[in-house]
Amino acid sequence: MAATFGAVMALLSIGTKDAYNAINRQTFYEYLLRQKQPDGSFSVQDGGEIDIRAAYCGLACASVMNIIDERLCKHTLDWLSACQTYQGGFAQEPDDEAHGGYAYCGMAAYIIIQSHFPHLITKENRIDIEKLTRWQAFKQMEFSGGFQGRTNKLVDACYSFWVGAVFPMIERLKQLRQKQEGKEVESKEENENDANAEEMKKDGNVANGDHDAGDDDDAEFDTLFHSLQLQKYILVCCQYFNGGIADKPPKAADYYHTCYGLSGLSVAQHYDEKLLGPSTNKLEAIDPVYGIVEDKLVAAWSYFREIDNAKQGDNDAQK
Repeated sequence: MAATFGAVMALLSIGTKDAYNAINRQTFYEYLLRQKQPDGSFSVQDGGEIDIRAAYCGLACASVMNIIDERLCKHTLDWLSACQTYQGGFAQEPDDEAHGGYAYCGMAAYIIIQSHFPHLITKENRIDIEKLTRWQAFKQMEFSGGFQGRTNKLVDACYSFWVGAVFPMIERLKQLRQKQEGKEVESKEENENDANAEEMKKDGNVANGDHDAGDDDDAEFDTLFHSLQLQKYILVCCQYFNGGIADKPPKAADYYHTCYGLSGLSVAQHYDEKLLGPSTNKLEAIDPVYGIVEDKLVAAWSYFREIDNAKQGDNDAQK
């Protein structure tokens, strides 16, 4: 499943019609159904082990390719919430140890499902955001500025993305929850506001243009990690003299750590719009949920949805 995810996101990053059309969405959907387990989890391959990474990789690809449906998501939110540990992070499977990479996969998969099917969220499968935030924040090391992946482990450049990208996702999940909760109470609030407005008008307490100045104040954005320290760790400590990004000194660079080190650098730069060094250091924005450049993600979404809308239009015309 991880190799499939990498291949799909690479094709989407190429961003041409030939690249998009290289993906057989029907057989991929059938493959996902084979990996889907009755408890909502996914296996990494036919006959393989259960892993939270498989749930994320499968659902992320299905979402972008516009083939995600409730059948793929059935019971998955329950399983994901069971993977959240007492510390606040996520484990590979329920009752295991919290890990930075697993926390990323659990959070991203949860957001993907909530974005498509918000009605599947219940009180029983809601994740604890406060515990997750605390666990995540303690993964940034005070001396180096980099992130560790597990408690009492060394820092690693790849966690710049796996841990760093969870912070903007926390903000995104809060926004999704507020939107959902707002819809649930919208009619009730409208009725109450209308009644209150009528009462205040009767009392002569409301004049045109009068309002509480505090109502228009933007909520203060509290940063949850030190973005400049993370940028410093990646650029100063992890850049290899021959090019690329290494795990940590004195290790050599490799493609994996270069990919996720640069992805984490992008997240840090765009998280609170603080840039370390000259403007030439600034990278394109990476979508934290899918891990590819934002405009490539939007282009792929649009392409697959246009195809499906056209097919639906043809089917409707034939009827």
